[in-house]
Amino acid sequence: MHLGIAIDGEFSLAEYANLARRAENAKLDFVSLGDSGVADPVTVLAGIAPLTSAIGLLATVGTTFTEPYTVSKSIATLDHVSHGRAGWRVRVSADEVARYGRVPAADPLAEAAEFVEVVTRLWDSWEDGAEIRDRGTGRFLDRAKLHRLDHEGRYFSVRGPAVIPRPPQGRPVIVDGPGADMVFVKDFGSVGGRTILEVPVSFEDSARQLADDLIRWHGLVDGFHLLPATLPDTLDWFAGEVVPILMARGAFRTEYRGTHFRDRLVRSEAA
Repeated sequence: MHLGIAIDGEFSLAEYANLARRAENAKLDFVSLGDSGVADPVTVLAGIAPLTSAIGLLATVGTTFTEPYTVSKSIATLDHVSHGRAGWRVRVSADEVARYGRVPAADPLAEAAEFVEVVTRLWDSWEDGAEIRDRGTGRFLDRAKLHRLDHEGRYFSVRGPAVIPRPPQGRPVIVDGPGADMVFVKDFGSVGGRTILEVPVSFEDSARQLADDLIRWHGLVDGFHLLPATLPDTLDWFAGEVVPILMARGAFRTEYRGTHFRDRLVRSEAA
């Protein structure tokens, strides 16, 4: 579920956390936050992390005006502070030159593909078990389990390894970009990864009709990204009216399974 813009046009971490807890109580897969509002999505979701316990935290971070080393570190940090609930929605944009003052690549999609490759390789640069943390011997890590990238590509040159240990999920969930675990689409189509349909949600739909539609569409896609018309009203309506119908019909979980965001990406439970 998308958290949308800041409440009443102002930044309020408490209100964002309140919305995330409401979504978590409804057993939704994740909450998402874009990068076009007043607040940085990774920072906000990191603040939400200790105030929630199970729901996935999906941050939109662009590849056009950032650097892979920085994104790798920030998403890995979010995964650590949330104990394995981080996700990265890859955003490719060439229309914000004035804001950032950086000329975009001639082929932003090719740049994004290399960007995602570097980020995932940085996550992999620490093997599982690389951290020792033995106070008795004073050994913090096993250097044999750290690996340099020495990446020299068309767009990026990154030595590595990462400065932060491997994320709890290994690789946090990636959405929309190259090598994505999930792909959001506004219309049905032939796409790679897992297909997640973007669904506007408002009171104009009856709860039963919307539940019927979601169940019918679920045969064609892996899940739904809910875009509430208003917050918190639409979220409360969906959680209180639609979710119970889906649960009663066996079309939606009644409890979370697993501890990581990636654990939710099970076809029989996607919603």
